[in-house]
Amino acid sequence: MISFAFVLCMVLQISWQNTGELIGAVRVADITRGAGGYIYAGTRAGPVPGSQDSGWVYVSQDLWNWNVTADLPGIQEGVYCLINGQGDTLFAGTGMWTDLPRVFKSSDGGASWAILNSYGTYRPGSRVTAFLEDNLGILHLGNNYMGMSAAIPRRSTDRGSTWLVDSGTIYYNSLHYCLYQSSDHVLYLGSWGTGGGIHRSTDNGATWSPCTALSGFSDSYAIIEVGTDTIFAGLDSASIGKIFKTADQGVTWSQVGTGYFSGTTSVRSLLLASDGMIYAGTTPNAEVFVSNDRGNTWVTTGTLTGANTVYKMIEAQKTTAYGDSIFIFAATGQNGDVFRALLYTIGIAESGVPDQAGLRVTATPNPFNRNTTFKFEIRNPKSEMSLKIYDASGRLVKSFAYSLLSTSVTWDRTDETGRKLPAGVFILRFRQGSESSIEKLVSID
Repeated sequence: MISFAFVLCMVLQISWQNTGELIGAVRVADITRGAGGYIYAGTRAGPVPGSQDSGWVYVSQDLWNWNVTADLPGIQEGVYCLINGQGDTLFAGTGMWTDLPRVFKSSDGGASWAILNSYGTYRPGSRVTAFLEDNLGILHLGNNYMGMSAAIPRRSTDRGSTWLVDSGTIYYNSLHYCLYQSSDHVLYLGSWGTGGGIHRSTDNGATWSPCTALSGFSDSYAIIEVGTDTIFAGLDSASIGKIFKTADQGVTWSQVGTGYFSGTTSVRSLLLASDGMIYAGTTPNAEVFVSNDRGNTWVTTGTLTGANTVYKMIEAQKTTAYGDSIFIFAATGQNGDVFRALLYTIGIAESGVPDQAGLRVTATPNPFNRNTTFKFEIRNPKSEMSLKIYDASGRLVKSFAYSLLSTSVTWDRTDETGRKLPAGVFILRFRQGSESSIEKLVSID
């Protein structure tokens, strides 16, 4: 019998590498995963605001080298936000120095871009600064209303052809930094404003209301969920970066990691990685911190040489014949660089004597987004069987109870409590008697 062992090599101390300047870029404002495992970066190119063609989207197919995608015509100030929506459709939010801000989309991986309808009447110099696609497929847009406190979040139910705003929505100051949807489908908006500028919506963006004020804060740069319904927000206060959390949808907030960010002016980006750690990117030294205890204590992973701000961090996977390498990517300014750090590698090792029958379990589709189906053969209905899923850290996240006559099981990427798990790498183990079969699962958003 051939037996398979799940081999996980964790990195004790991550090390950052510059993947190389995106030629002509002075700031990488956003970064996202796309079709084929590629990563895309939205940039501002050129030192002079108002110059033609100063905003570009770059793509990396090998997670190291970069190429510019097709031209986004007429962009005069930069690409400030970028997402990969349903159907692998890219959406890019831009700024126009002498015209209205624009939304572009690409359905061919950046080979061509189309301008969508304007989302409203705004002053020249305004920008589209945040994007989100929610659980219903509704697009949400955050923006900057140049020079005035009149930015309003917008939503589109037709993939960006038209944009809606609730008639009762109040003005939310002049800059939106981020949009986020939690597992209980509450939307959060981080912006500039008194009390940290955190707003929420419980009806998919039809109406918004401010969260309880956090006294002394002016900017909310990043919002993520950690665990079940615990929201973390990265902010600044009196030129010191801080992180707060809430477990009641923003009614009450408490600070975490007190004292660990005293050398920073703001926490600009947050990431919950598949290794279970929380990563925080800061300014003015582009220093990245990590916490393994839900934000209570932090240690530095180092500064990103030549950069001053970590605007966004994502996780991406590079697959080779020897296994998978899981990286964090950091989008930065002031030089327009993207850095990466290896988190861990995964491989499958074989040992033993081949079994003539060959116990086997398969997952289809794999990689998968929402659901995948496991198929297996029951060779001895009287033998003890188990079907379990582990995350990349080796933690058991799901066990299946099924009829001995069943030969397939569908998984919706939830754990034992029904909570949706983040995208990443999982290991499926099917055991029957003394035999077992292991299948690597890859889940993507």
